[in-house]
Amino acid sequence: MIRTLPPDELMIRIGISSDAFPTRSARENIFEQLGVGIHQCIRDAIPHEDGQTILDFGCGSGRVLRCFASESGLHLTGCDIHHPSIAWMEANFPPPVRLYANSETPPLPEADDTFDLIYCGSVFSHLTEWAPWLLELRRILKPGGALVASFHGVGYWSEGFHGARGVPWDEDNTGMLVEHYGTSFDDGWGPAVYVSEWWVREHWGRALNIERFEPTGFGLGHTNSGQAWLIARKPPTARSLTPSDLEAPSSDVRETAAALRGRQLVYDEIEQLTNYLRSSPNGQTEAKLETTAEPTFPYPPLELANRVGSLEGATEPMKYYDEIGLRAYTEIVGRLPPDWTFAGKRILDFGCGAGRTLRHFATEASNADAWGCDIDEHSIRWLDEHLCPPFHVFLNGPEPPLDQPSTSFDLIWGVSVFTHLTDSWSHWLVELHRLLKTNGLLYLTFMGSGTSQLIAGEPWDENKVGMNVLKYGQSWDLGGPMVMHSPWWIEEHWGRAFEIISLSPDGFGSDPSFGHGSVLMRKRDQTIDAEILEQIAPGDTREAVALAHNVKQLRAEAVDLRRECSHVNSLLRESLEHKQALEAEIADLNGRLSILENSRSWNLTRPLRSVAQRVRLATR
Repeated sequence: MIRTLPPDELMIRIGISSDAFPTRSARENIFEQLGVGIHQCIRDAIPHEDGQTILDFGCGSGRVLRCFASESGLHLTGCDIHHPSIAWMEANFPPPVRLYANSETPPLPEADDTFDLIYCGSVFSHLTEWAPWLLELRRILKPGGALVASFHGVGYWSEGFHGARGVPWDEDNTGMLVEHYGTSFDDGWGPAVYVSEWWVREHWGRALNIERFEPTGFGLGHTNSGQAWLIARKPPTARSLTPSDLEAPSSDVRETAAALRGRQLVYDEIEQLTNYLRSSPNGQTEAKLETTAEPTFPYPPLELANRVGSLEGATEPMKYYDEIGLRAYTEIVGRLPPDWTFAGKRILDFGCGAGRTLRHFATEASNADAWGCDIDEHSIRWLDEHLCPPFHVFLNGPEPPLDQPSTSFDLIWGVSVFTHLTDSWSHWLVELHRLLKTNGLLYLTFMGSGTSQLIAGEPWDENKVGMNVLKYGQSWDLGGPMVMHSPWWIEEHWGRAFEIISLSPDGFGSDPSFGHGSVLMRKRDQTIDAEILEQIAPGDTREAVALAHNVKQLRAEAVDLRRECSHVNSLLRESLEHKQALEAEIADLNGRLSILENSRSWNLTRPLRSVAQRVRLATR
């Protein structure tokens, strides 16, 4: 057995920290114990054979490889992305062990069908882009060769971000779940990947034959803690596969349930990061723009007008505000059925803001009962003071219900409302269904193909979008969350409560191929609830594909937020260092002043300084 043990800075990369193990001897003991335990676990399942070719993929500083090196007759290779770990091993391991630093992406410098056994411990528990590496390890395994890999699972859940916060493990609804996406391996252990057994058997089973899966206890014996692990073998004849073949969701309903839960848990992490940034010192200034338009109704203050759509850069902001409202009014009225009349009808602008669209319904309000509601108290107060009558307005809360009787409206529209509703969308749709009369009409806008490049920063792909949420937890002052919808998803989910009369994927109030989409719907005369609307149709793989893509989008946002948090922390450290330097300088000056004030010459010249001060005052 190799007796030399790695320094602390290499041990900490595999989770052996001075916080958990305060003394060097304690760190050395756990390093050795885990290495021996994992090696024994592997050998109990796959016995020693002379001439075995073995690769320790992600070998770190050799915790397990050193145990294999104590066996005779083996051909050993170890690789890791951490160059200092490999350099230390090259200086301390015997020459027969082949070592090298690999890159962060495949391939490895190995020929096809090279190894009898590949061990990768705590590697796939941090790999978010797992499929290319799994195919690479399959390539270099001999037919029938074994892969032993460990994962985070139920035994590690309580140590993670969500488990530590009381979120229970859920085998059916976990699938592959990533915490701390975008964190650096230099800052800790990098991302944490949790997997369910069913997910591994489904997705890894497309490339390898899963021989054994244990949910806990890797290297620890049969316990309820520790990592999950498996043994998988390369088929005698391995068909050609791509990473997409491994990643594609199956028709198993657990796929979509897991993707939904995964998205919600990413929301939680993003919300924590966003709250951290909100609590950091920052300053914002608002542009002061002049109003030049001559309105029939008064215009709202700029901060209220700007709340429902940025007017920044407009040379005549209130004229632009008016034009946007007029285009929305024209779109809504133009889509109504040919036999529609406003006379005697009751209509509601749901999310009216300061009346950007509602103000253009003044003519209709002369023979219809026209209402508006919004969650912003300042907007509603301004509307009540300046546009009522002819309109009626009321303040609503962030969650249903609205203070209006059932079956009381003939027409409800919502412009840029469901484009920001995340967790509450289904409850609000049920509420609007309640308010509409039999055969009442609902007109809503949504973000889809016309806004994908602007909002999501990517070309539109309907196969990757169902209801995809971006900027989760973002302050309403910054525009709130952004929600993208595909027409197929609207027809599937909204269509359970409403008959789709017409749907336009883009062009609302703008040129074709740009702007919001819009949908006009008629109330179905049936009882519905939020659960019915949210339910995913069994076997519809579009849902899982879209949810998986949304999780990737949210992970990218988490990376940006972590980068911003790091920048804020850097600024705070600089401010603290500057403050400490100033405090030290002040203390030094105070010390010098104290010495000076107590000196004999200072006391002797005190009367002269007093006379000089009076002279200066007298000559001013």
